[in-house]
Amino acid sequence: MANSVPTIPLRRNCHTNYGTLGELILPSGRRIFTLEPPWQDNQRNISCIYPGLFHVVPDNNGRYRHWRLLDVRGRGNIEFHGGNHYIDPNTRKVQTLGCIVPGLSLDHHHVCSVLGSRAALAVMHRELDRFAESGWDLSIELFDPYRGWGHVQ
Repeated sequence: MANSVPTIPLRRNCHTNYGTLGELILPSGRRIFTLEPPWQDNQRNISCIYPGLFHVVPDNNGRYRHWRLLDVRGRGNIEFHGGNHYIDPNTRKVQTLGCIVPGLSLDHHHVCSVLGSRAALAVMHRELDRFAESGWDLSIELFDPYRGWGHVQ
């Protein structure tokens, strides 16, 4: 019997000029923190993507194993990949150009940063590699204090 395609929520819960934080809720219920660039009108290479439902597939090309989001309107090459900061506090270089960076915990010493990104990717691989053939769906949601979680922008 083929595995059905799961829908995995990413709940964005903190938006600042220094990045966007959220939680990815895996099928087991385990929560992985996420870091993305701040919202800047979906501009390529500087903004997080808009909320919505996206299909995600493995991308084993290149040096690392990633997941790639498909059919992101106005954008391309949006992935889950390793990193710790939107802007590295030491080098001042941007570490993500619109992609989603997972982490096991938040870095309370740096604004909008995560820790344990490689370990978080390993946890994601353990849970999600069984869907490698079919991929999985990602539901990016925002919190509206009046309506709860949903695809509001």
